[in-house]
Amino acid sequence: MSAPWSCNMAAVTCCMTVPHLRVARLLRLFSYLEAHGRRSQLYLHSEGRIHTLQSHRCPPCTAPGPHYSSVPGGLLQSWIRYQTSSCYVEKIRVWKPPPSPPPPGVSSAQGGCNSLQTRKLPDTMKKTSSKSKQVVFFPEEGMVKLYLRGRSVPLYVPDSLVASYSLEAKGELPPRELQLEWVYGYRGRDCRSNLYILPSGELLYFTAAVCVLYDPAAGTQRHYRGHTDDIRSLAVHPDSVTIASGQVAGNSQDGKALPPHVRIWHSVSLCTLHVIGVGHFDRAVTCLSFSKTDGGSHLCACDESGDHVLSVWQWQREVKVTEVKCSTEPVLAAIFHPTEPNLIITCGKSQLYYWTLEGAPAGAAAGTTATLSKRQGVFEKHEKPRFVLCLAFAENGDVVTGDSNGNLYIWGKGKKNRGAFL
Repeated sequence: MSAPWSCNMAAVTCCMTVPHLRVARLLRLFSYLEAHGRRSQLYLHSEGRIHTLQSHRCPPCTAPGPHYSSVPGGLLQSWIRYQTSSCYVEKIRVWKPPPSPPPPGVSSAQGGCNSLQTRKLPDTMKKTSSKSKQVVFFPEEGMVKLYLRGRSVPLYVPDSLVASYSLEAKGELPPRELQLEWVYGYRGRDCRSNLYILPSGELLYFTAAVCVLYDPAAGTQRHYRGHTDDIRSLAVHPDSVTIASGQVAGNSQDGKALPPHVRIWHSVSLCTLHVIGVGHFDRAVTCLSFSKTDGGSHLCACDESGDHVLSVWQWQREVKVTEVKCSTEPVLAAIFHPTEPNLIITCGKSQLYYWTLEGAPAGAAAGTTATLSKRQGVFEKHEKPRFVLCLAFAENGDVVTGDSNGNLYIWGKGKKNRGAFL
């Protein structure tokens, strides 16, 4: 008996990119789906060819959709091409009337379901090596694939120009250049201490690789664009004019790796004053803070390495004073105390630490030995939160922390004891 035919739109083919050595396992998965009534069709690209494993087909479906097109013989098909750095996978759903019952005495095994077919892959869809980093044009897709700072970027050619487009054609540069006018967005999902109000009334924040100075009264923006990749941290000097911003590791225009670093710049002229930490940070600079009691001569920074290294810098000399492994758990904030000299407080996952900077006065010469000694905040009989999310300071110097349990804690000035309230 032939299987009952129905258009089951929920039975969508799975599309997976797998090494060719695991094809047998993938075929077993396909057989399992078939055994449970899943109607599907799989196209797997391996070694320059497309292997087609067919299954039951459903009758034509008239549901509207932008990805369907009619072809001769009443066949409806839709396809989605997935391009990765290792191979191409093409997913095609096919519906057509069931085949006529075979004449008596003729086996249905020939050309039936679950037969393995092969067909040549178009030249434009053949796998291209990701190591070459060459610009490639796909006429069928109307797409140009190029690399910017080591990252693959697809660009789509207008339909009217696809037929005549050529990578060899050279055009003249336009006489005018684009100027950045407005930046939309704000990065707040994975970073803290990322929004400040300047004496000018401007709001200072960042998104992507741009620091934005937004004037809500005038409805205008100014932009600091000195960074080469995404910004993750921000700090304002006690003079309210000097700004420090830290970025993640990135790539140059020719694809070379660029280490994370801190750029210190002037918020009025938007000029870069110093670049510090090149080669000293790992992955990203996630926390920044200027010292308060010494006029802002020191800058502390925490990176995103496995040990979340906390370092202190004399930023005007571009000299690192000292560093210490802060924690193997995520560190969410590192801030100089506003009234206690040489005191840094860090918080994060299951941690609240007081760090005392010893042996490094503001006027110390470069190379002076300095250390950071640690004390841990004690929660005593209160439940220790999983995350200490943020911290601030009261007028009398007490530390106020907020945690993942929804509690606020007040920590006495210069002490580990604390009082808590909801």
